[in-house]
Amino acid sequence: MKYTKHGFLRYWYMRLRYHKWFEHREGIKGFAEQVMYWLITSVIKQSRQLLAKLNQLKLTRDKLIKQKHELLKQPLLDNDEYFSIRKKIISVSIIVPILIVAETFLNYISTLVIFVQTGFIFLLIRWAVAIVLTAVVIVTADETFHAISPVRLKETPQKKNEEQHSHTKGILRRGVSIVLLVLLEITIVGIAEYRARDVEGGVAGSFLYYSFIILAGVLPLVVGYLRWDKSHYYDAYTNRSRLNAIEQELKTIDQKIAVIQLGEHFNLKNQVQGSWALLSEFRVYKEIYNHRKKITENLNKHFTKDKESFQKEARRQYEDGLESAKKISPQTVLPTNGSSQHNITSQKSE
Repeated sequence: MKYTKHGFLRYWYMRLRYHKWFEHREGIKGFAEQVMYWLITSVIKQSRQLLAKLNQLKLTRDKLIKQKHELLKQPLLDNDEYFSIRKKIISVSIIVPILIVAETFLNYISTLVIFVQTGFIFLLIRWAVAIVLTAVVIVTADETFHAISPVRLKETPQKKNEEQHSHTKGILRRGVSIVLLVLLEITIVGIAEYRARDVEGGVAGSFLYYSFIILAGVLPLVVGYLRWDKSHYYDAYTNRSRLNAIEQELKTIDQKIAVIQLGEHFNLKNQVQGSWALLSEFRVYKEIYNHRKKITENLNKHFTKDKESFQKEARRQYEDGLESAKKISPQTVLPTNGSSQHNITSQKSE
């Protein structure tokens, strides 16, 4: 047999690295079984990693499905109205802070007629009074709108029973909220009117005079109304947003699961190609060695005889020896006198 310079170097590389099997009279079978062991060990290791990822993804998917079922019991927007409500919520989220800042500034201007002293301390006091007054009147306006017209979400018999028992409380809450709001509005409008008259030099009736008073009194009501109106659909909107996010995440997880399952399916097939290539190369050089040493090996009944037999044996050992092979430590496999079929399962049982 003739071989090139590269083949010559490769021959001695294989000869030195796998010398145990070169020197054995049934070295091709022994090396085939060792390659099979390496193959099955590697495939099982990767399969376990893939299965661990798969199980984790399935656990995550189960949790998300449970959350999805819980959300389906809550108020939800239809997909058709989701985007219109989303635009509305974004608009309200921008407008409300602007109106709150404007109301706070108007209240600060109004406090100038009460705290006329100058200095940093009185500046802080004026701002503190303006902020507190703005917050209280807005919260009261919001509470009043809710007391007059409560937000009704998906009702259950328990909720209906609770509403019947809290009817008296609702009337009291409504009355207190209205009275408190009226008093706060009178206070704000009174101080604003006093400040507007002061700015106008004691003269009432100008456009600036009425604009200042109306804005100071109306802005809290507008903010309270917007907050109350937003509460009608905000929970349903957030629930729909969460549901959409969960459904999207479930799609992503299903795609990952499909990829892992596909990878597991081709895991053995892909590694068999490399293992068979190594075994075929070894067999070529070992037959050269056998020819020189007058050694004859019978491979007719061994899975080494062709690629198809090798693939079938790899599949059989992978399926039958999966659990037992998990606990096997790496070792060198050489054929014994009694049997050349030294597979993974028999190693475990011995």
